[in-house]
Amino acid sequence: MTNARNPAPPINHQIHVIVAGPEEASLGVAEFWASGELIAFTRIEEGDLTLRIGPSRDGAPVVLGAQRLAEALAEANRLLSLY
Repeated sequence: MTNARNPAPPINHQIHVIVAGPEEASLGVAEFWASGELIAFTRIEEGDLTLRIGPSRDGAPVVLGAQRLAEALAEANRLLSLY
């Protein structure tokens, strides 16, 4: 629920996925960027690819559209499989 004092944060529609290189890929690290800010990353934890979403620079929650997030995760899997 939102009100005038606490408006909902905008949804990040564009998520850019980057895998920096083979070493990062071997650890399952893919970076998720939106609006010039690192918003999340993946890494292998206990044999599973895990997504870590951090708070924004200003401490506000990061709000992502489910469809775009699903597409970004698919892109991360694709990029990681190239290495």
